[in-house]
Amino acid sequence: MQFNLDALNPGVRFYFDEEGVSPDPKQGWIELRQCSGDELTKITKQTRKKKETYRTVDHRPQRFEYEAIDNELENRLVWDYCITDWFLPEKSGRKIECNADNKVMMMTQSPTFMSLYAKFMGQLTKTEPETKDDEEKN
Repeated sequence: MQFNLDALNPGVRFYFDEEGVSPDPKQGWIELRQCSGDELTKITKQTRKKKETYRTVDHRPQRFEYEAIDNELENRLVWDYCITDWFLPEKSGRKIECNADNKVMMMTQSPTFMSLYAKFMGQLTKTEPETKDDEEKN
């Protein structure tokens, strides 16, 4: 296994067609990468804020801290990072541009796209432990 220090977390391309997985790149493909490490920390800092509230407990005021999470922003940032590129042809033959707004639209309004995303992210996640297991056997 070789590593590229200029691209430690590159996208992995998955091909699909109307039936699901397909080796034909003309049908459609999506490039995904995992969101972990520094990028996940950065997203967490942007989307989570510590807040506090005061309540009376047993006739005494007490301060409670909690974390407020902006789930909408968190999803948007994660999808924008994980989906690096795609070829999604429309029925009209035009290609759907891969940008942050279209990623959100596809993830929130297309059950088919959401299923493909979940399926391929699951495959991407499975490849790492399998690789580690193979290395441990050697």
